[in-house]
Amino acid sequence: MIGRPHFANLFAKKGYVKSYQDAFDKYLDKGKPLYLNKKRLQPKNAIELILDAEGIPVVAHPYQTKLNDEKLEELVVDLTNYGLMGIEVFYSKHTHDQIRFYQYLADKYGLLITAGSDFHGKTKPDIKLGINVEDDLLLPFLQEVVKDK
Repeated sequence: MIGRPHFANLFAKKGYVKSYQDAFDKYLDKGKPLYLNKKRLQPKNAIELILDAEGIPVVAHPYQTKLNDEKLEELVVDLTNYGLMGIEVFYSKHTHDQIRFYQYLADKYGLLITAGSDFHGKTKPDIKLGINVEDDLLLPFLQEVVKDK
């Protein structure tokens, strides 16, 4: 999928800007001339589409909701009622406290635990490929992925 990082690299390569970051600062960040809002689905519709496609709906990067623990738990309850099946507990930007809380939510609401580093190569050089997680925590998710395949 082509996105803003690709345009930022191209702008820098062509000399329209001094650097990748300069492209975002001048043109691509929210509120800048070339920024476009993403088209977003309502959570219920997104979960329905994922389930209809025989996918596994998961809350990715829950810290990005910027909700406090109580509000995030309310959101998880609502999404679980729509068919949510998992939560990304392990993520490169999650703190130890966040990981503990997300694991608590997964256990309390019977959600699968997922993990992701959010590695994007050169566009996110501070994030390494892969993340270290105990196998037994991810096994239920992996079993669900291959179930009936």
